[in-house]
Amino acid sequence: MQYTGRGAYTGFVDNYNTEGNTDPVGPRPTARFVISDTGRNPNVHPRWLPSQTSTLWDPRKRKGAIDSYVPWGMIMGDAAGKDPAQPNTTTATNLADQTTIEMREKFGMLFNGEPTVADLTAYTHGMIQAIYKAYSLGPSCTPYEIAVGSQTKKMAACLPCTLFMVAAGYPPTSTHLGRGESWAPLHEPYNPDGNAEPNEPGVIRDLNNSWYAQCNEFVTLGLKILDDDHIADDHRTGRDAVRDYMDANSDDETVAGTLVLDAVTLHSSETDRINRTLRRR
Repeated sequence: MQYTGRGAYTGFVDNYNTEGNTDPVGPRPTARFVISDTGRNPNVHPRWLPSQTSTLWDPRKRKGAIDSYVPWGMIMGDAAGKDPAQPNTTTATNLADQTTIEMREKFGMLFNGEPTVADLTAYTHGMIQAIYKAYSLGPSCTPYEIAVGSQTKKMAACLPCTLFMVAAGYPPTSTHLGRGESWAPLHEPYNPDGNAEPNEPGVIRDLNNSWYAQCNEFVTLGLKILDDDHIADDHRTGRDAVRDYMDANSDDETVAGTLVLDAVTLHSSETDRINRTLRRR
């Protein structure tokens, strides 16, 4: 089933190979994944979860429940305390669970595993999947993306996708400053509509390494640009904390990328983040 809900950016690959795998690839819609410490790559910096006592969990407590929370990273997870939208054709008692059920059953998103509150939820967009596949199939392949359905209208890449596309050598034609909610790259081959190419694990490793290096370059540059003359007063402490954390983990080439991934689990448009961060004159 083709996903047609919010964020339905769908990847394809034009395959011009004349030998081996000559099939076109797609559609590759956004898919949801579970990230846990179990089986985590030891070469990648660990992801962040708020502590169990953090107030960040408060909006994720299910309405009417005593001790039940929506896992971290799920889209609309911070709406767990709100009533479902009407008409409600699901069994959900809150807006967060209603959104999740509708994403799967009404709009067709593929869910790869069910997260617990000890896990993170992440979403890999279609264009990113297409780029991995194009690299796996060879230089004669071209990845591209279209928006599917009536809820996705921006023909531009989100900022997290843009960072990855630049690192992979496929800069987007345009970028939007909306949301890249719980965006993540792939960490292993994902082929719901076919077989993995033999070289896919290596392609994922190499492209992810390029992405981590690009994140390190951009985050480092951003911290230099955000001096006291350009950053809002209430963001200075956060900026300094990121600098200190980067310095303390300077031997870890994946730390900046992990910070980017953790940042987008706090769902907000990039425009709002920019407006909150930059100093108003």
